[in-house]
Amino acid sequence: MPRFPPIPADALDDDQRRMAARAAPTGPYHGFLRAPLLWEHLQPLRHYFADQSLLAPDEREAAILVLAHRLDSPAFAAHRPLALAAGIAAEAIDALASGIDPAACGLAPGAALAGEVVDRLLRDHRLDDELFARAARRWGERGIVELICLTGFFATIALMLNVAQDDVPPTTPPGAAAYSPADKS
Repeated sequence: MPRFPPIPADALDDDQRRMAARAAPTGPYHGFLRAPLLWEHLQPLRHYFADQSLLAPDEREAAILVLAHRLDSPAFAAHRPLALAAGIAAEAIDALASGIDPAACGLAPGAALAGEVVDRLLRDHRLDDELFARAARRWGERGIVELICLTGFFATIALMLNVAQDDVPPTTPPGAAAYSPADKS
């Protein structure tokens, strides 16, 4: 049972109505509806990671999958279709879901490295010199900063989903048919 049930439309304040008009009522929506200005401030980061990040789509999705697995979040299932659309093989996704090291999952080198960086950030809360150097060779300092911030941003989303205990539909890849509640089994 969701901890943040839907708020009736006639009980929404102005900020909540503005959020409700712009956001799909899925995933972390009902939790963030309790703090709509916070949700609003997170949107530029979401757009940055989707549209402006130097990380390739498979690198971004591998990082998110590792994070979602580590945090035991339904965000993993939600991002599975996006990972497939980004070119990550189903077998690699299944391996990540089993907790196999990103470097041993059959991911492309950049995706494996992104997963390893996020895994280390969540496990050790830092990067050792060797991993930092490999990440810097791949993406430069900007890429390392992006992976740190991606970890923080998606940890916020994953933890909201965990605490909310709400159903999370798979995320629809760009160009695919949108999710419909009728599709839910």
